[in-house]
Amino acid sequence: MIAHAALTLLVAAADASTITVGGVERSYQLFAPASAAPKAPLVVVLHGRLGAAAQVRQHTGMDAEADKRGALVLYPQGIDRRWNDARQLTLDPARRFAGNDDVGFVLAVIDKLSAEGRVDPARVYVAGHSNGGFLALTLACTHAERFAGVGAVAASLPKTTCALSRALPVMLFHGTADPLVPFEGGGVGRKNERGLISSNADTARVFADKAGCQPPTRRAPIDRDQKDGTRVIIEERAGCSAPVVNVIIEGGGHGWPGRPPRLSAATREIDATVALAAFFLDGKLP
Repeated sequence: MIAHAALTLLVAAADASTITVGGVERSYQLFAPASAAPKAPLVVVLHGRLGAAAQVRQHTGMDAEADKRGALVLYPQGIDRRWNDARQLTLDPARRFAGNDDVGFVLAVIDKLSAEGRVDPARVYVAGHSNGGFLALTLACTHAERFAGVGAVAASLPKTTCALSRALPVMLFHGTADPLVPFEGGGVGRKNERGLISSNADTARVFADKAGCQPPTRRAPIDRDQKDGTRVIIEERAGCSAPVVNVIIEGGGHGWPGRPPRLSAATREIDATVALAAFFLDGKLP
C-alpha cells in the first residue's frame, strides 16, 4: 500500500504543470494516457474545499476510466485549496472570498491544450465535488458553450441567476443527509456561513427547462448493499434536447459515491466516477 501511494505521488509530480493567468501562476495536473489520440476528449475534475488536484485524482480514480476511452483528465489546483465560485455573490461583500479568477484559470488551461492539438474543444467535460462541484456549475452557467457536459457531486446551483446559453447534458449526485450542502437548499457549511444555494430539485429544473424536458420520472430504488444505509433513486426526463440525470442518494452524506468516505458517508450503491465517465465519454446513462 505504501509503495502504491509513493508511485501515485511520483506519477502525479511528473504530470504537474503551471500556467500564468492574470499575472498569477497556477498549477494543475494532466493525465494523458498513451491511448489518447490527438484532439482527444478532456474531462476536467475539480477538487473540493481543502482538497487538492493530487487528492481528487487519487480518490476518484478517473484516470483509469479515461485510459479505457483514450481521454485526457485535467486536475486544476485551487489557490489555498478552494475555488471562487458563484456562491460568493450570495454573501455580504465583506465576507466574500476575493480575488482568484478560477473560471478564467480553467478556461485558459483548456485553451492551451486545445491550441496544442491535444484536446478537441467540442468534447470538453467538467465535473467536481462540493466546492469543485459549485465551480463546475458556475462554469456551466457562464460558459455553457465551452462544455459538452457537466457533473456535480454534493453541489447545487447558488441562489443567483444561472443564464445557461444553451441546453447542456448534466448529471447531479446529491445525498439527502449531506451535512454541509443541504439537499433542500439553504446555507452551505455547518453554520450556514458559506453562501446560499438552491435545492437539488431546483438545480435539476434549471437544466431541464433549458433542454425542454418533460417532468421527471423515477426509477425503482437501487439498494444492492443494504449495510451502507443508503438507497439511490435516479430521476430521468423524457423529451430533452440534452440529457438531465439526477442521482438522489437517500441517506447519503457528503462523500463521492462509490469511493471511501472522507467527510461523511458515501453510498456504495453507485460509483460516480464510472457513471460520469460513461455519461460523458460514451453517452450512456447509469
